[in-house]
Amino acid sequence: MQGITGTRPQGTSWRRISGSLTAISVDAAGVWGVNGNDHIYHRRGTYTNSHSVGSGWTGINGRLKSINSGKGIVWGANKSHTVYWARVNQNPRRVNWHAVSGKKMKQISVNGNDGSVWAINRQGYVYFRRGV
Repeated sequence: MQGITGTRPQGTSWRRISGSLTAISVDAAGVWGVNGNDHIYHRRGTYTNSHSVGSGWTGINGRLKSINSGKGIVWGANKSHTVYWARVNQNPRRVNWHAVSGKKMKQISVNGNDGSVWAINRQGYVYFRRGV
């Protein structure tokens, strides 16, 4: 990205991108976000190219309140705090969401290097997902 270097990791300025989101995540799986109506979006042209601003947003099936991507997998939680994950490819339009049984979570974070998953439940307790 222009302005971001090894000696200036904070970059030089912000650039406004079209769209309005309540949550956003970026990794090799691209830029993913959700809006205030829990609609899911992927930024075209950002899969394996997170330094690109892409060329627009593609609506994705499903509804999530929070979203996070890492290692080619997108995780999120819906308004009922059910956790979902999906493998994605470079041109996602429709993804196959898989519900994760067990705990209800309100926020998910995925490590882009090793795919480990952390989460916070409604009470604020922190959890680590084993076996990922």
